[in-house]
Amino acid sequence: PASYFHDPVAIAPYRDNLYFVANYADVMLLDINSGAVCRLAHDYKGLWNPTGISYSTLNRLLYVANYNDNKVLIFRVEDQRLRLVGEIETDRSPEGGFISTDGRRLAVANYDSQSIQMFDPYTGNHLWAQVLGLCHGVCIVGDRVYGTVLSDSSLVEFDLESGKILRRVGARGLDEAKLETVWPTYVYPYHDDQLLLADGLGGAIFILNRSTLQPQTVFGHNGPSHRYFVMPYCAIANGETILVGSEAQDR
Repeated sequence: PASYFHDPVAIAPYRDNLYFVANYADVMLLDINSGAVCRLAHDYKGLWNPTGISYSTLNRLLYVANYNDNKVLIFRVEDQRLRLVGEIETDRSPEGGFISTDGRRLAVANYDSQSIQMFDPYTGNHLWAQVLGLCHGVCIVGDRVYGTVLSDSSLVEFDLESGKILRRVGARGLDEAKLETVWPTYVYPYHDDQLLLADGLGGAIFILNRSTLQPQTVFGHNGPSHRYFVMPYCAIANGETILVGSEAQDR
């Protein structure tokens, strides 16, 4: 819809039919009903490289993982402008970020430093960290944290408060029934008992049972035409709506 709308790598619900989209260069606001999109201006003076994004409806703040700046930036949304209200320093190359529903915990996936970190977003205090090879996607569901690992194509479950690893599933490959993926880039809550997992290079979107962490449904796949995806780097849910960012198709 616009020349600057390309390479969508992260999506976050805002309100009603409006969604934030990030692409390493901009944060945009997209109306999924009309297709209208606008680039959001911001007042951050440092290096701007937005990747993971997460919006808290409770405190009405947008959390932006700023990849090459090694920070999570916190913004208040004012019409079509982002007003900086805080910064949290992270390990190297924060690729993904996720704010908990109650606004009390911020999880960050750091790609180059290969770690997941947990913060108190109000104070900026660092609560715990775990080594996670080529960590890319992260989300929080209740008292659990989920992170995707590109080094071995696995999905890891952590305890929210302690950071203890509880389960590790998945492997590199093409057998989708066994949760084999090529490059699992994104994980996101879906309903109360499911997760969405996007395989950014393999092209598939998995709906996982959160109790078993095994696939219930797989859809999508890379292919020609808009009937398929090409590098779906992110997939999110908002109620019954699932949105997929197909990076190599700029849609």
